[in-house]
Amino acid sequence: ISSLRSAPGSNNNLKSSKNKSRLHMMSATGFIQDSEMGVFDRFFRFVRLPHFSEYFMSVDHHQIWRRHLAWSLRDGDHLRNAVTSRFASNMVFMSLLLGTEIGVLFSPSKPADRFRAALRDEKYSDPNFWAAIILCISIGLTLSTLVANFTAWAIIGAVSPHNSHAILRSSMGLAAAQLPARLVIISIYCFVAWVMA
Repeated sequence: ISSLRSAPGSNNNLKSSKNKSRLHMMSATGFIQDSEMGVFDRFFRFVRLPHFSEYFMSVDHHQIWRRHLAWSLRDGDHLRNAVTSRFASNMVFMSLLLGTEIGVLFSPSKPADRFRAALRDEKYSDPNFWAAIILCISIGLTLSTLVANFTAWAIIGAVSPHNSHAILRSSMGLAAAQLPARLVIISIYCFVAWVMA
């Protein structure tokens, strides 16, 4: 009677052997299981793939990217050069954006004349007044972004390669490196806002 009783793990072994034989039979016969997802399910999965904020700003402006950059480069000199080169490219872009905004505000064109006239006469109901206000705010934001990127570039450029990992991997270093990137995004959207106004 004891020989007829099955061992405690024999049922599990029997189930796993059935699953293995079923998988083995499917692979041996070339059977391909059809996907249960429809076209709309695949599209919604594709749309949900990036994070929602990545539709409005690129992933290299997120804090997780800065953390990845700080922990992926082992050489301190390479890490410092990678971070400072990002600030340098942001400075070039912001200086071009600032030149465009100041050129529009002080240009002798008719739209700029309407902007200045609406500001001078304080016509609050005129859309040109609010477009000029947004343009002035955009100039101030772009100027502050340029100063923030220059300050971050100068401070991190002065850090020793031996200390760059300790500074750029700390929470304070990540937050300081993230502030100029956020100001860049705000300046770009403010520029788009007055262009569309």
